[in-house]
Amino acid sequence: KVSGLVNLQAIAADVPKQANSFDCGIFIIEYLLHLLRSKTALAGLGLAAHKHWFGQASVSYRRTRLKWIANLLQHQAKRLGETDVNRLLQEPKVRRAVAMALTELPRKALADKASLVVSKLKRSSASPEAGDAKKPKTEAT
Repeated sequence: KVSGLVNLQAIAADVPKQANSFDCGIFIIEYLLHLLRSKTALAGLGLAAHKHWFGQASVSYRRTRLKWIANLLQHQAKRLGETDVNRLLQEPKVRRAVAMALTELPRKALADKASLVVSKLKRSSASPEAGDAKKPKTEAT
């Protein structure tokens, strides 16, 4: 019996879903990265649609970056004769490269996020005067 979990509530959140049968682990990584980057994502989970968080393209990109990390670490292990990943990550260049590969976003995702921010700004800054400017002018009689 687990104590202290009596008040938990299940939420069916509208979040990104994988489009294949092999990216489930990568999706978990993307969810965690998103939740760690965002100050409001976890608190708002289940309150609105969250499909804008990331898409299959970001997951596919992350998969290729994880393969790259594995190859980098394998190369370093052979070069140094060391199999302990913690020791391999002591080298600053390797640690920075791995950190960047884990956290960077694909260019399309960055462009999509920028587009989303711009559209939100446009919606929030829309004023009645701006709406009036779009109405067709009629001649006074």
